[in-house]
Amino acid sequence: MQADLVIEATGQEADFSFLGDTYMRNLRLNPHGAPIIDDRGMTSIKGVFTGGDCMNATRDLISAVRDADRASIGILEYLNVMDQIADVKFLPVLDRWKKYSPTAGRVSK
Repeated sequence: MQADLVIEATGQEADFSFLGDTYMRNLRLNPHGAPIIDDRGMTSIKGVFTGGDCMNATRDLISAVRDADRASIGILEYLNVMDQIADVKFLPVLDRWKKYSPTAGRVSK
């Protein structure tokens, strides 16, 4: 089969070695080796968010998309920029039940 681009998703174990020893000592894992996260996807390392295969035993697309939804809200809140989102049509999927103001963050002239 011909293809322009193939992205292989193997669903193997997560590799946290890129974090280095200092961060790895601070990363709390559950008994299955997945990072312990809060309700917004942040790990025990402040400012580090996760989701997808390393979090969900289901390892399916819909779970990964929901994790990305949750983490994107968490990242925006962590960076304290939720009030700077200026246009809802350019906002990522995020939480469909939370209302966003299309005028939030706009500068009055």
